[in-house]
Amino acid sequence: MTMKRALAISSTYIVASSVCPASAFSQSRLLRTDGALFKVSSGDSYCRLERLANDEPGRRKRSLALASSIFGEESRSSKNSETAPSTPSKSKTTLAAVASDALDGTSDGSRGLVAGYADVASAALLITGNTVGASMMVLPSVAAGPGMIPSAGLFLGLYAVNLISGLLLAEVAIEQKEMTGVDAPSSFKQFAAHNLGCESTARFVSAVSIFVNSCILTFDLTRAGQFASARLPEALGAGSVECTAALATGLVALVATQTDRSLSRFASVTVGVLFVSFAGFLLPGLASMDPSAALLAPGSAGDDGASDVIGSLSTAAPVFLTTMVYQNIVPSVTKILDYDRTKTTFAIIAGSFLPLVMYLAFCYAALGGGLDVSSAGSGPLFAAFAAASLAGSAVASLMSLAEEYGNNLPLASEDGAEILKSGKGQDQESTKGKVASLPSVVLAGLLPMCACLALANGGEPTAALSTAGSYGSPLLYGVLPVAMVWNQRRDRARTAQDGYTRDEGDLVPGGASSLVLLGAGALLFVLQNIERDIGGVLAAIGMS
Repeated sequence: MTMKRALAISSTYIVASSVCPASAFSQSRLLRTDGALFKVSSGDSYCRLERLANDEPGRRKRSLALASSIFGEESRSSKNSETAPSTPSKSKTTLAAVASDALDGTSDGSRGLVAGYADVASAALLITGNTVGASMMVLPSVAAGPGMIPSAGLFLGLYAVNLISGLLLAEVAIEQKEMTGVDAPSSFKQFAAHNLGCESTARFVSAVSIFVNSCILTFDLTRAGQFASARLPEALGAGSVECTAALATGLVALVATQTDRSLSRFASVTVGVLFVSFAGFLLPGLASMDPSAALLAPGSAGDDGASDVIGSLSTAAPVFLTTMVYQNIVPSVTKILDYDRTKTTFAIIAGSFLPLVMYLAFCYAALGGGLDVSSAGSGPLFAAFAAASLAGSAVASLMSLAEEYGNNLPLASEDGAEILKSGKGQDQESTKGKVASLPSVVLAGLLPMCACLALANGGEPTAALSTAGSYGSPLLYGVLPVAMVWNQRRDRARTAQDGYTRDEGDLVPGGASSLVLLGAGALLFVLQNIERDIGGVLAAIGMS
């Protein structure tokens, strides 16, 4: 290494330490020197230097070793000086530690590997738990229309579409953290506002999110009321309307009086009961079913051949899409995995694949005669599964709705709005011990309660899931990720023209072609459903 090269590397680390002031917030800056690009990230107790451009591995190690020796000597000398400022000393010591870890990081590699696998598994299970919910109970009846084999093909296609959407959202969250140092918020409104830079678009995203969660909560309450009325003694005279109203009132009271920490524990219990009970009734059902009846049955849509299959698949697609949505949890997953691209990719692939297997096995056992999934004929394990899934899904949906209402409407109390508001980079852990405002919870439950009361007497709750999957989910998880990624990649291309390049590639290959396919497909899906619903309304009133 030449003296000029050594001085250049040393100056890089000295400049990096000078741009890392002690701060209560995470910051990220780009530093270019000696033909290489560095990213300097700093916070209240750390300063991290990361080389972004390609470099020869051996030369990089020698550079880090040189920096370690330089800063190691300076940090030791600063400890012996009573007048030395504390902040630069801390930054230089941290940089020396980073350089040392780069050289000696393999000493505990096995421990880090195990911890990495555990983190990925935990994040994957978080995605699975967020995906599987009460809507799963209607899948066998919906899949009976086209039949098992066409339904399985539709499930696989939607899995691929949702996987692309989830990876695009993960790419947005990771790019946001790398380029600005700002953590991805859990609210899609704030997520869109930060990456699209348009407050009107963010409000529209929030409105679509409210629409989707309202539809899901409507299904949960309607299904819960019907399920409860079928199991209560007839002497009580409690019909589905009375049960639905009572359950909705109790749900609002629960969410409005309990802290986020208590509600999270309640949700964890329901997820545990859901998985245990599901395994308990599925395994015996698979053992007693007729495989040929499940695989070779033509479906119940009709006898007109391919046209009926296509029509029944078109009807089933919005419901299947709603049951497979998990993308709302992706920003939180990237944060849990420290915005690591490889870990996040594996967690999304595995976490979304497990619900697919569960759904296919459930439909396979039910269509093959191994399971009776009706409310009247189900056993205690299925009853426990239904109760746990309905309770967990309803609580989660109402909490999400209350957060969106609290962020958008001034009717929420000042304290409640402060609790529900999550600013850019704010740590969500600070809100877990607080209670949401009563006005936001009441407003969140009002519209779904009115809708489910209208569906309680003979209505089909699956219509609420179909509505969410026809319009809300394609816009929220199809068009929105494409718009945010397109905007980020355009900004990245502009930065590359100035000489700032990075090694990390896109999580979804295909460049602009994959974005166009997903965005155009989502819009065409919405337009097709609009045409179908308008045609149905016209036919109902005798105008078609």
